[in-house]
Amino acid sequence: MRRAAAVLPLILLAACSRRVRPGDAVEIRYELSAGGKVLESNFSGAPVEVYQGTGDVPPGVDAALVGMKPGEAKSLVLPPAEAFGPYDPAQVSTVTLASLGDAGRGLKAGRKILGLRDGRAVTARVLSVSRGKAVLDFNKPLAGETVGYRVQVVSTRRR
Repeated sequence: MRRAAAVLPLILLAACSRRVRPGDAVEIRYELSAGGKVLESNFSGAPVEVYQGTGDVPPGVDAALVGMKPGEAKSLVLPPAEAFGPYDPAQVSTVTLASLGDAGRGLKAGRKILGLRDGRAVTARVLSVSRGKAVLDFNKPLAGETVGYRVQVVSTRRR
């Protein structure tokens, strides 16, 4: 029985230090910043679970997770292509307020609206409203921006 007790801690230690592999479920803490300001952070709260390689996090963070082990942290600077993508002017549309139905009433620049575009749920930022029309931006809010990420792996497991 003594011998089994000595082996158990070694097995647990090996499981706890396993590095992230493609497809793993990974609990992380992260901090997102842009323009020198922290935009989101969960370092003072509970970790979130993401699945490596599924797009739960931006591509640069996804790639950085591979090979990390629990307790390890990295600071990343991600160009647009590795973060939220380039800003695409084609994702800006002008629509009539009438076409937005109830969502078009009292609409003001700076607001976000939810709706369907090409059959899928989307969020748009309202850039301007005038003369019965609204200019909507369907780009991700940080598209075209270089962002910073600080990420720490809390745990990892095979899915």
